[in-house]
Amino acid sequence: MNRKIVIGITLLLVCAGPVIAGAPSKTGSKSGVKTAAEPAAADSAKRHASRDGWPDTRTGAVAAGWVEAFSGGESAMRVFLAANLTEEALARKSMSQRMETYRSSHGRFGRLMLVSVDKHAPGEITAMLMASDATEHKFVFKVMTEAPYKLVSVSLYELQHSGGHGGFGH
Repeated sequence: MNRKIVIGITLLLVCAGPVIAGAPSKTGSKSGVKTAAEPAAADSAKRHASRDGWPDTRTGAVAAGWVEAFSGGESAMRVFLAANLTEEALARKSMSQRMETYRSSHGRFGRLMLVSVDKHAPGEITAMLMASDATEHKFVFKVMTEAPYKLVSVSLYELQHSGGHGGFGH
């Protein structure tokens, strides 16, 4: 018998910094005036996300960016995290600790690819991702619902198989 057990492994917890190049800041730019390139970059990130099957939302763009960085290797993930972490987030868990967690997860999954989006609500996406070994895994992405739309967490939920025969734990 399969029992759904939430393992709740939080892979990353980030709470600041621009999520994707071109994502607007609270003021739009350092000077407080939006530049013409900022909306275009945000629109480009959203279009990129929707082309790959992710929802055409900021949450979709952030989740797609995380998966791309995860699959891109340690350097890509380090760049992604460096662009998304505040001093407070680094105080809770250093970049070296985050990269250790990443190496372990990347060793387990390899590259990840979107299979389906099972749930999409403001600030949250539940998606099935396929690992390099063709196994599917459920990930939940949580993103701030207001500017600057930062990644809050990425969690992995697994199905656990209980022992026994025919679904009865004899």
